[in-house]
Amino acid sequence: MGFAWAEASNAGTCPEHSDIHFYSQNVIDTYHKTASKLISIRQTLKISNNIAWRLINELVLLKHLTLFFHKVKAHFDFPNTDAPPVFSPELRAREFPGFMEESDKKSYESQKVLSILYRSINVSEEHAPQTNLNVDQRLYVDGYEEFLDDARKLKREYDASIRGLMNQFRIMTEIEVISGYIVNTITKVNKKRLRDV
Repeated sequence: MGFAWAEASNAGTCPEHSDIHFYSQNVIDTYHKTASKLISIRQTLKISNNIAWRLINELVLLKHLTLFFHKVKAHFDFPNTDAPPVFSPELRAREFPGFMEESDKKSYESQKVLSILYRSINVSEEHAPQTNLNVDQRLYVDGYEEFLDDARKLKREYDASIRGLMNQFRIMTEIEVISGYIVNTITKVNKKRLRDV
């Protein structure tokens, strides 16, 4: 639902005579429906987010924007087919914003929000984990030491169960198991490789 409004804001903020690239077949189909002069007002009103799509159409005409539509094969069905999307060389990015830290590729200083936030943070190269934690003493309960062994045993059992699920379903992180939202599947399970547990 929010994608049309995101594209509308993108079209609204870009300068005149800019190029906008679309890679989603759903977006391409919806744009062609709304831009068609053969579609009736009634049919237009049935389209999800029709106001945002009409706004995009107006911005394209007003700002003389050039739209490029690229259909990417297997774009949404990767988890089910194990067929990765195929990008032709002309669709691949040639330069990246500086915050992506692609040292082997050409980069530029982006003026968008993520890049501004990235540059505003002072990151030191050395990371020293804090070992002396200053924990509020009110959180401690008298006699907590006698429960530490049981807690560690339960944590080991939990880790073993989570790791078993991760290996069984080829899941990379614990949060994917807990949430049920699987981001990427892996094809080869390696017992020596550490998982995020």
